[in-house]
Formats: sequence, structure tokens, C-alpha cells
Amino acid sequence: MFIPRKVSRPNDVTRRLAATRPELVQESIILQEDLKGKGKTSDETSAASEELAALVHLALSKHSVWANPDLISSEDGCTSLDIPLVRLIRESESFKDLKTTPPEADVVRAVQKHLSNVLEARILVSSPQKSAWNSPGTRSGATGGYEIRRKDWQSLCLITGSLPKQGWDAETVYLEKLPPRARSVAAVYRFVWSLLNSQKDCSFDAIQDVKLAPPSDFEPESKRVFRGFAFVTLSSKGLVEQLVDAWPWFPLDRSVPVSSGIIASDSADVTEAQKFGVRAITKARWEELRDEYFAHRARLLNAVREEERDFGTNIQPGFSMAVPDLPPSVSGGPSSSAFPQDYPRGCLVFARNIHTETNKTTLRKMFSSAIGAPQDILDYVDFNKGMDSCFLRIKNPEEASALVEYFHTRSLTQSDGLDAVGAPPSGPTKSIVAELVEGKKEELYWEKVPEKARRQAVQNALRFSSDASAEIHCPPNKRRRKD
Repeated sequence: MFIPRKVSRPNDVTRRLAATRPELVQESIILQEDLKGKGKTSDETSAASEELAALVHLALSKHSVWANPDLISSEDGCTSLDIPLVRLIRESESFKDLKTTPPEADVVRAVQKHLSNVLEARILVSSPQKSAWNSPGTRSGATGGYEIRRKDWQSLCLITGSLPKQGWDAETVYLEKLPPRARSVAAVYRFVWSLLNSQKDCSFDAIQDVKLAPPSDFEPESKRVFRGFAFVTLSSKGLVEQLVDAWPWFPLDRSVPVSSGIIASDSADVTEAQKFGVRAITKARWEELRDEYFAHRARLLNAVREEERDFGTNIQPGFSMAVPDLPPSVSGGPSSSAFPQDYPRGCLVFARNIHTETNKTTLRKMFSSAIGAPQDILDYVDFNKGMDSCFLRIKNPEEASALVEYFHTRSLTQSDGLDAVGAPPSGPTKSIVAELVEGKKEELYWEKVPEKARRQAVQNALRFSSDASAEIHCPPNKRRRKD
């Protein structure tokens, strides 16, 4: 029988190491090996590391602390401000565009490589409490992990509310014609920092905030599309002047860089910026150009409204076109010359004084019911939102004349944008006026209509006229005489 010489009990250090979470120990070992500089990283890995560092910095930048003071708030006041990294990734706006959550160890490596002068991170290897073991609400990584904080955390308490919005706006730049590969917040951060660094060495935390194009009214908030421009907030007004001077809004020759610092640079990002024609202006100047654009747009819309309001004032309302009965010799069908092949004559009606908030569906229902015809009698309702007039393409000249006569003998108006029946006008509201468009104005209108739509309108007019003629002038069947 074999008898062991000595059965030794594990010492206290071994028991503590065994109780430590193995995944945290493994992450610590990997992190230490990476910090030693073992091996070379590829360009893709370096770019990904810079983008992760950019997202962390944007989440904890002075601008972010000013805009989101709750992110650094604590129950005992402004003390050490150690923020769990998992919370920062989960709650920060800068990480919300990522499709997958990056590993915490990769984020810490990026911070220690690019932001060691601004941020510091530490690993937590404390074991979870026994009461939390196998708890349904406990998830992996809920305890332990990493904490991160700014090195100047003691001055962060003075940032909140210290600089007004106008101060940050003065340090914001609007950039346009960004290359397609700068299509995310982190990519724009890297690209702009590279442009700044090509002229003069600047720290990686020179950029405080990046805002892409806001989503449109018809676009979900979660699906922001890159549109080639962004607002970038820098850390000083000097950097703003440097960037605007290097990439002016109206350069004389875009093939030649403006700044002497850029000429001496061989950066790939600078070459890309020259290729796509990147240009920058201050946010204050951008707001001036925006106001000028809206004012010019309003003047154009008012001019169009005035022109359409005065359109057809010389046309007398009522039946402007008499349609005689077909002679018996051609009672079998209409002549092809009744509607020339370029556009259908007598089928265009101009209506004004309609509600500016109405829509095409309501207008189609109102005008078709006015003459007791089905809605498909209107070939097309040419209406733009916000206008008080429209054109009606009707399939039959008789129906067009009947519509004009209907509103000539009645005073009706739309009480609201969805009123498809009409009501007597009240107060300063003007009655709806319908006018038949003829002559040169009719010809000019149809010239702007696509050829396919014009051809379809001619065919509709011929078909409706043919159906009406066949109904009225269809000769009776004759009995054949037997020989």
C-alpha cells in the first residue's frame, strides 16, 4: 500500500488566487502583456484603437461634462469621480451608434495608449459578494471590471455651468464635404484630429464634441445617415482659427493647400481632404448663411404665391368652351382631331383660395363630388403643400366646364385642411374660384408636364369622349333583309 510522505494544505495565498474571478485575472495578464509593447499592430488595429479612445474622450470631455452633469454626479459630492467603464459605455451618447459593444479591455488599452495624459483607468479584481452568487438579477461583469476617471477630476466641479452655450459655440466649427470613410462620430474625430495634427502637434483631446447631421422628420432617430458634414467643438479658439484658415470656405485653388503646414505634410487624411474639397467655417458664420438662405427661400415662395394668385385673372369664369354635338356623319365616334396629340385642350382648371394645409386626397374628393362625378374623373391634382392654389387635370372637357360653373354659382371655402365638402365663407376668408385655363397659358403649362403624362392625358380624354359619344349616338341594330 502506498503511503504519501506529506499531505500539505494549500496556503492562504493560493486560496485567495483561486477565489479571484479567473476572467479578471486573465484580462489583467493580457493588459500587462499589451502594455509591454509585445508585437506590432496593424493599421486597422491602430485605427480601431484611436476610434475607441475618441469615443471615451468624447464621453468624458469637458463639453460632455458641461452638457451632461448627471454623468459625473455622485451621492457624496465631487470626490474621486471613478466611473465604471461598463456604465460609461452603456449611458454615453458617443457609444450609442456602435452596433456591438466593445470589450472593456480593448477600451482600456486604447485609453492608456492615446489618452494617458488626460484619463486614467484601473482594474477591479475584487470578488463578488456571496449574496450575489447565482442571483437571477446578477449578470456577468456586474462586479469587478474597470473604472475610469479624468486626472483633473477636481476641476470638473467648476465646469458645470461655468461656460455658457455661446462660449462653446465660439469654439465650434462646421465642416463640409467630408470623405465617405469619415462616416461616424469616431471616424470624424480621427479625421479632424489628423488635419489639426498635420499643421502643429496637438494633443489627442483637442476635440471636445462631434455632431453629425440630425435626422430628418421622416427618418427614425436611431438611423442617422452620414451626409458629408458635421459640427466639431474644439478645445480652444486658436484651434478653430487654425482649422478655418487651413481649409477656407471659398479657396481660390483647391488643388493647392492653403496652409504651409499642410504643404509639408504627407498625411493620407490631408490628401483625402484635398481630394474631396473639405472646407470649414465657424458656427457663427454658418448661422448667418443659414439665416440668409431661409430669407431668400421665403422671398421665392412669396413670389411664387403672388404669381399663382394673379394667374388667370383675365380669364372670365363660366363656360369658356362650347362642345357641340357631333354630326350624324361621324356619330360612330369622335374625330382624332378633336384632341391634338400634344395635350388635351379644355381639360385644365386652375383653382385658388383653397386651404394651405389641405392635401391632394381632400382636394380630389371635394372637386369630384362638386360635379357629382367619381374621383377618377380627375386625372391629377397638381398641388404643393403650403400653397393656396392648384391645377386640376380633368379627363373630360365637359366635366372641366361643369366644375368651373359649379364654383362660379356658389360661394364655398374650406373650413380646415381636411374639409372635403365646403362651407360658406366667414370673415375675411375668400371663396374658392375655379377658372378654365386656355390659350397660351394652357400651352405653357402642358409644356412643363412630362411627355408620358401628356400622352396619357390625351388618351384619357379620347376614351372618355368616345364612351360618351357611343352612349348617345350609338345607332340601332338593323335587321338584315332576306333575299
